[in-house]
Amino acid sequence: MAEKFGAWIMMGGVPVDLFSGMLDAMINPPPGFKSKFKFEKTDLKPRIEAIEWFSHCGEPATIDLTMEIRQVQNWAEAMKSCKSDAWLSAVLEAKNQLTIFLSVHATERYQQWNDLVDAYREAIVNQILNEKIRPFQTGNGLEETLVWHVRGELTGALMENSFIDCGHSAFFSLELLRVYEAGHFPCGWEGQWPEGRLLVY
Repeated sequence: MAEKFGAWIMMGGVPVDLFSGMLDAMINPPPGFKSKFKFEKTDLKPRIEAIEWFSHCGEPATIDLTMEIRQVQNWAEAMKSCKSDAWLSAVLEAKNQLTIFLSVHATERYQQWNDLVDAYREAIVNQILNEKIRPFQTGNGLEETLVWHVRGELTGALMENSFIDCGHSAFFSLELLRVYEAGHFPCGWEGQWPEGRLLVY
């Protein structure tokens, strides 16, 4: 049985610092996504409300993004790829890139994180999910995974936008918003983050 004391845990007779990885990530952030675009803080609500969701899925995608894209061929492939470890890891790394920056460079503003997430979901995200995404999902016999990903990516874009004035460069979700605006679905990642290709349907 492990013996805990302070921030340490004994494993096989060797003391291991439970927080060493977290602290190291704050002091020496891992490589992150670097957008070729410069973003300014804007009102995203009208942009999100104007999206014609999934209207061009299955058609050639001509979207100007930082990363290369590879298109998948159908909803079955899109659903499979958006549940892959590579995609879940990429989405998590993108979120961590922003939160690590804020925890180091904008500590007081970072305290607003949870309140902002709640406010955005109440004012914007939940309405889009209920009026647009969930009807599309159920009407096309798709998995709930679709709803979860749209929720996460819209929230991510709103959060990246909110903290632009703090000087961060974590714009992965704002680029994914461009995919949705083009009528497509960002659904996966190929390669080792932050290198690689975005999968799009």
